[in-house]
Amino acid sequence: MVRDFDAAEDLFQDTVVEILGSADRFDPSREFLPWANGIARNVVRRHYKRLSRRRVSPVEVDNLEYLGNLMAEDRGADAWEEERRALRYCLERVDSRNRRLLALRYQENLKGGKLAESVNLSEKSVRTILHRVRNALRRCIERRTGSALSGGLAQ
Repeated sequence: MVRDFDAAEDLFQDTVVEILGSADRFDPSREFLPWANGIARNVVRRHYKRLSRRRVSPVEVDNLEYLGNLMAEDRGADAWEEERRALRYCLERVDSRNRRLLALRYQENLKGGKLAESVNLSEKSVRTILHRVRNALRRCIERRTGSALSGGLAQ
């Protein structure tokens, strides 16, 4: 729901604290996951409100709603595991240079100028390459699983 790994970790912790603090309001006759995901969406909404110095783009709001709806769906563990297997398969087919770029971005959490500098490319080139690789991965996963992933996922 947010692009910044550190912010995501903080928001996850805030969500857990809020879930634990709200346990008395949980109705055991209802599903836990949609309830917990609703709390997570509210935590993220408050996060964006706190960032009053910058305006939240419509794309971020769309991504937030998409992810919230996706998490509320009862897809079952099998569907998630199928997508994880497909992702592993598809990542193995990404050339080593682009796989390194993905690792630097998503495992090392490098961004912007630092990421571009580490691979000796311009920031614009890095953005373009990452966009293309993510799209190729999405298409590959869709072919492997037979189900369409939304193009609205945060990049």
